[in-house]
Amino acid sequence: MVARAEASGVYASVSHMEGAAFLAQQPAGSVDLVVAVDVLPYVWDVSHVLRGAAHALREQGLLVLTTEEPTRELTETADGQAQEVQLNQFARVCHSEEGVPVSYTHLTLPTICSV
Repeated sequence: MVARAEASGVYASVSHMEGAAFLAQQPAGSVDLVVAVDVLPYVWDVSHVLRGAAHALREQGLLVLTTEEPTRELTETADGQAQEVQLNQFARVCHSEEGVPVSYTHLTLPTICSV
């Protein structure tokens, strides 16, 4: 797929790497939009993705992401902390609202649409 994207001539550049690492390599505040649709269900700890987005996005930049809601009641961990993630029956990671914090450094992430 990467070779086809490069050969198409449609893209200014094509990178094949982990998303958070890619975002961290971008100049600070140089990106207008980060889209992570159907990405977070495969990421247990989303903090590195959000930190990468916070680094790369300009002050009024936009982060568009999707998550899967937990399918059952989240329980407490052994140390009494609220469980923030779980695997559903399809082995996709489901995040609670607490598991996807809405503010990272200068980046504020309001919820525009929640279904």
